[in-house]
Amino acid sequence: MAQLRSFIRKLEAEGELRRIKQPVDLSYEIGAVCFSELRKGADKNQALLFERINGSFTPLVVNLLASPKRFLAALNLTSVRQWHSFWLEKTSRPLNPLLVKNAPCQEVIRDRATLEDFPIPLWNEKDGGHYLTMACVISKDPETGRRNCAIYRMMVHEDRRSAGILAPPYRHIAAHVAKSSARGEALPVAVAMGVSPALMIAAASDFPYGVDEISMAGALDGAPVEITPCKTVPLEVPAEAELVLEGSLTPGDQEEEGPFGEFTGYYSGERARRPVFRMTCVTHRSDPIAVGSYVGRPPQENALINALTTEAEIIRQCPLPGITDIHINPLGVLNAVVAIDRNHAVDAAQIGRRILATAAGRRIKNITLVDEDIDPRDHDQVSWALAYRTRPERDVEIVKGMIGVTVDPSLPREERLSGTNRTSKMIIDTTRKSPEWTAEQCLPKREVLERVEREWKKYS
Repeated sequence: MAQLRSFIRKLEAEGELRRIKQPVDLSYEIGAVCFSELRKGADKNQALLFERINGSFTPLVVNLLASPKRFLAALNLTSVRQWHSFWLEKTSRPLNPLLVKNAPCQEVIRDRATLEDFPIPLWNEKDGGHYLTMACVISKDPETGRRNCAIYRMMVHEDRRSAGILAPPYRHIAAHVAKSSARGEALPVAVAMGVSPALMIAAASDFPYGVDEISMAGALDGAPVEITPCKTVPLEVPAEAELVLEGSLTPGDQEEEGPFGEFTGYYSGERARRPVFRMTCVTHRSDPIAVGSYVGRPPQENALINALTTEAEIIRQCPLPGITDIHINPLGVLNAVVAIDRNHAVDAAQIGRRILATAAGRRIKNITLVDEDIDPRDHDQVSWALAYRTRPERDVEIVKGMIGVTVDPSLPREERLSGTNRTSKMIIDTTRKSPEWTAEQCLPKREVLERVEREWKKYS
């Protein structure tokens, strides 16, 4: 299994990670360095390891998976074309985690449950506080015991012993809190940081309720994730994690959280009272490495992970024979382009509606359906189909009353604040409709074109 440290060494050996030895401040400077690095583009940016952070002796690695190359390398893949089939194969066989003792994540058990020594940046100018951005939050359904491990934004409070968490009603931890509240109990929670890249990917994925992301991470890595019991709460955490926070969410215990610069490129969540995670214990390795992710206007890590995992998970949750490919551009992760084989799909728009009904499809706002002769990853081809194969009055469908994404800045303010997130969604069907489609695509004479392409050196 590829753990964080071996992955860092691999990236450094391949020139995909840069060590920054210049002293940096937690407030804004780390965010500015990350932002500038990401502006190089998804294929040119490097992961960054900050070695000297003012006020902390702990190094911080940021943006480990912020390029397609590094994302694929984390799973020993070399091409994005392998990604969908890899995901479908691996996630069909989850691997239960393996319980171990004497875990590296518990080499140090702190007397005081505090984060005062750890580097937690203030990323963007108007962020409401210092945020954990790559924190795997672990809880269990109080009734079934099924585990959830997902990434949530967490704003560390001034006491450094508690943190606010954004947990909209559709997120799984919100269901856990609701069930605990009905029982008059606090919800035990653990926060693991510095986990394996496979677990970062699984935790960021939109699996249906009840799916154990830790088991899915084991499947992605080809080996069970080792877990160990927490010291103060009845949960298990990844044994190889760098840092673990133990604590609970108590029903009714709320403090102000937000705003926060989100993957949309806009601040999300007005300052409002939200659930509070209160720590009871902090454990970590003897020489921990902190992990973070700059979140803001794409391209950036959060958007890339969301795009790739949502593509693959939609195919898994919506296994229709008419879907031949799907692409979500990380620059706009609420948009999906889906290629359709009309031999298997009589009603292309129905496929769009089925996608929107899945757990993974919840985050999608706009779907463009294309024929299989269009590469959904080629913006020029998609634009061509949109321009010349659609009649808006027939091919554009607006679906109202759908659940959107809390951080979507286009949502009405009252929907964002209430957490209900009701919005409309759009399906654009650019597929050619038989028998009324009669236009024939113009091309040079086939045999001549093939000869010219074979002998192209003669013309260059």
